[in-house]
Amino acid sequence: MSSNYIGIKVTSDSLKPNKKGYYKIKLRIKGSKKRTTDIGVEIKTEHWDESYGHITAKHRVIYPNYTKQIDEIYSRIEEVKPQLMTGQIGTSTAFDILLGRHQISGSILDYVKQYEPDAKTGSGTLKKHYDNIKALQNKLAKEGLKKYTPIEFSHLQDETAIENIATYIIRKGGYKQNYQASLIKSLNWVTVKAKLSRKRPFTELGFLPSEKPSDRNKPISSGDLLDGLNNIRTMKQFEAYLFWLYSFCLLGLDGKDIARLNEDYIVTKDYNRDDLTDYIPEADVLDGGKRFFKPYHIHLKRGKSKRGASDSGIDAITQVNLTPTLMVLELLKYAISFNNYSYKGKDLLRLYSFNVDTEQGANEWEAIRKVYSSILSEKIGTTTQRTRHTVTKMGSRLGLDDKKIDRYLNHSTSGVIKHYLDKEQVEQDVFQIHIFQEFGLLQVVKMTFDFFKKRTVRVNEKDVPFIPLGIVDKKVQGRTVPILHRSTILSRGILTKFSREDEVRYQTLLNDIKEGTRVIENGRIVRKEVAKNKYPKELQKLIEKRKQLYVKPPKFKQELLDKIDVSINAVQVDSPQVAKAKEILKLDES
Repeated sequence: MSSNYIGIKVTSDSLKPNKKGYYKIKLRIKGSKKRTTDIGVEIKTEHWDESYGHITAKHRVIYPNYTKQIDEIYSRIEEVKPQLMTGQIGTSTAFDILLGRHQISGSILDYVKQYEPDAKTGSGTLKKHYDNIKALQNKLAKEGLKKYTPIEFSHLQDETAIENIATYIIRKGGYKQNYQASLIKSLNWVTVKAKLSRKRPFTELGFLPSEKPSDRNKPISSGDLLDGLNNIRTMKQFEAYLFWLYSFCLLGLDGKDIARLNEDYIVTKDYNRDDLTDYIPEADVLDGGKRFFKPYHIHLKRGKSKRGASDSGIDAITQVNLTPTLMVLELLKYAISFNNYSYKGKDLLRLYSFNVDTEQGANEWEAIRKVYSSILSEKIGTTTQRTRHTVTKMGSRLGLDDKKIDRYLNHSTSGVIKHYLDKEQVEQDVFQIHIFQEFGLLQVVKMTFDFFKKRTVRVNEKDVPFIPLGIVDKKVQGRTVPILHRSTILSRGILTKFSREDEVRYQTLLNDIKEGTRVIENGRIVRKEVAKNKYPKELQKLIEKRKQLYVKPPKFKQELLDKIDVSINAVQVDSPQVAKAKEILKLDES
């Protein structure tokens, strides 16, 4: 409020007394506009002198506290009036000064820097607020608005300052609409957390821009994901794409959680370190259940607990070797290996050399995350956050309600799974299988390998392949041959022909059988495996139904493959051995 005339007075403001005959006394500031505020004083009408704006002289002894309060207001007028007349402060700040209201002083940037993460505001959000305010201050200083550098608490309570800052952000700063909203949200956030008398002042005064609809967190289709491969030219870009795929394989597990993963998180019984193998749900049909038939689970509390997210500290128990997860992981580790932050040890799950749970490690991960996000946004048109949204969409397409999907994705404590053999976990595992199929993940991975298989890229002044040997192919006596089970399952394009209901029941009964039975032997109770002919009838029926789903089930018999590996240089392309191998690899198209 700036004006040639400013009038400040304590007044009844011509209001009628209340039923008890008392005036509610106001503080009035009058210039181009008139504004009043209640000062918490009530005086009998006959004890109030409106012409002087004070309690009558002979009655002041009756109201010592009110008298002192009003005297203090008048003592501050000479301080306030020049600032109002020159526009240095607005009426809200003037009221605060006149009424002696406590004001937090100092830089809001310092406040944010020292703020500790809490249940609603995590470290990531704090960093965003800090970066926003710092960037704004720097630009205000360059644009000649140095009186707002630093931005202080008093500025966020003063209408003039609020208007000036908001006008710059919205009209003069050259910011995109969504970033305008982000800057103002950061300023509003400070007023709430610092418990200022005026909260969210930019919103109150109508200065909060509406954000444009964003597709950053919308699901992405497998087709759109594959289209983005045309834009990948460097190993770093390939690395970002593979990280997205790996996050999707782990049902949208947060990037920071992926960065902390290692084999110590595997909770599956009898797991031997360095013994990760692909899990193929129908390996019992394809391979007699001898190999590739054991899911391994990781169990961790989601790291968002350190950032105060709503899903903080939630148990995440997820299959970590469901095909094609390990193929994607191995290829991602290869892509990362060209960076100085790559992990060089033997842990099969660990990706990065730093510890993400330290301050330095968290900063290193944040720098990598930003690079990934930038690449994914530019080259693929997605973000790592969209893995989770994409999983959610696939779940909806499978007919699951939101509550169940939330439980599977560990969004709330209501569905926390305590053990990887629980029925609820079996349901989640089957959900993961069908999510892979609904999205077409096997097809995506196969096309990724096919697209980059013969391509090389320049890294550290060397030409290196996008796809190294050892993931889908291997060298045997000088020849490149497919890793049979991986080649077969990728070409087949499905993980199971069972319905979700049959798969859940089958896996549940099978887990019960795996526990074995107890018998007395040599005076001790010992565990004995259950022979297949002793399986419950329901399980036997499901096993038979599973087999009948295939007219000609493709087999990946290791024995024959080994023979071919040994003799492959000694036979002709049209030899009976090679013909037999091709027969084994022939796909079931029924």
